[in-house]
Amino acid sequence: MKPIKNFAERLRDILSEKHLSASELSRKMQFNSRNSLFRILNNEASYEKQKDFLQKLKAAEVLELSPREWDELEDGLEVSRVGVDGYVSNLAMKELVIYSNALGDPIRMISHMAGTDQEGEFVECFRKVFKGEKTELLIVGCCDLGLFKIIEQLIMEAHQANKEVEITHYIEASGVELVHVIASIQPVIFADCYQAYMLEDKVMTDEIRALYRCNMMLASYIDEQGCQHFLHFMMSDYGCIHGCEYKDKVFYSYLKSVLTEHSGQMVPIKAAFMQPVSPEDYLWYTEQYGELEKDSNLYDIKGDVPINYIHPDILLGPVREGFKESGFGQDEMQEQLIAKLYEIQYQRWQNFFEKRKVTHTIFTYESMRKFALTGLQSDHFFAMRPYTKHERKEILRFLKEQTSKNPYFTIYFFKQGLEPAQNEIGIYEGKGVLLTKAHTDYKLDDGHAEALITQSEFCLRFKEYFLKQLLVHNVTSAKETLAIMDELINLCDKG
Repeated sequence: MKPIKNFAERLRDILSEKHLSASELSRKMQFNSRNSLFRILNNEASYEKQKDFLQKLKAAEVLELSPREWDELEDGLEVSRVGVDGYVSNLAMKELVIYSNALGDPIRMISHMAGTDQEGEFVECFRKVFKGEKTELLIVGCCDLGLFKIIEQLIMEAHQANKEVEITHYIEASGVELVHVIASIQPVIFADCYQAYMLEDKVMTDEIRALYRCNMMLASYIDEQGCQHFLHFMMSDYGCIHGCEYKDKVFYSYLKSVLTEHSGQMVPIKAAFMQPVSPEDYLWYTEQYGELEKDSNLYDIKGDVPINYIHPDILLGPVREGFKESGFGQDEMQEQLIAKLYEIQYQRWQNFFEKRKVTHTIFTYESMRKFALTGLQSDHFFAMRPYTKHERKEILRFLKEQTSKNPYFTIYFFKQGLEPAQNEIGIYEGKGVLLTKAHTDYKLDDGHAEALITQSEFCLRFKEYFLKQLLVHNVTSAKETLAIMDELINLCDKG
């Protein structure tokens, strides 16, 4: 891993590579104060002066730098602004918020079998494990995004083939590393078969810390012939895994007993919502959300308008007509169901627009544009009809009015070219960070999932990233936001 350097260090490196002295650079730039330049190079200047100098350096066009070198100077400036710890944390948060499905570079697998070493791709070896009739996987550490993208892929393949999978993950992390952990395990965090645990601080000795940082995986699976296999994997670095298979269960069981010794002192890293499959379950599910939102400051990333921002008087039409058409609930129970849903949704709506707690929401322009044109939300509940032109104009006009007049409610849009994660992410202050698997149409028995990350340190870091990075650097201004809302309101007539 390349060392993380601040602006002064990166600028000194570039001058050294170009064989250019500070005095020569000052003369070429016609910079008025050589002493100011020396203070910048000694990292004695403020962030604002460093930023101003970088702008002047670009305008002067006296250094022939590649795009990569200019990017490194920008990165160095960011390190100077937030410090090394903050920079690393923000990189991990970006990995979480701007998540990519790309698998990235293959992980190498070195297999030690029968006294010989064979090298290949890890995914092919692991696919054999997940093809077992029953697979159990114990992971310690190994918090690498590339690895968990592979595991995500293999879980999907196993479920499609009706194979049984159980994954337990033990993690020891804090500070910036905890952010990296959450970003790394995001691909599998929604999976029912995956549960992650963190060691409680009170049992943290140096020896125990070392044990749970060993980057190890133990796997057992039963093949189609009924034979059980036991495998041991070690991640030597984040691009290479060593593995071997045991002939019997003895050493495998010994290792497993050592690694699970402190399981009683572990706390789950996520809390899952009850996933409903019936109308009655859906009401309970909605009430759970209401309790989570109640009296909380909320910092949220959404594709487009969530259902709780829509007044239940507007919601009533799409719900009544959609429930009837889709057959969601028995005919004689539908009105009772809708009446109860109205009551719950009204409480949620009041909580957002009449409480004295802040709500900050970042939308994506393209998703909001689709909503304005079609009346369909990016996660439009399958049993509701689309909103009419009139309904969506009312919804958007109300949100525009609230963000311009309500001091506790503000919406933003990601700047052009920025795309958020496929997952919706929001912090419910004091309760946790909720990750939602989006684009599932809330088909609650097929693919929809949520995970509430409850670790307080992670929640604080996400809030800081949201307020100091996203809202400062990555979203539209208040004036731009209102102009976009006007544009969206006008678009409703074209849909």
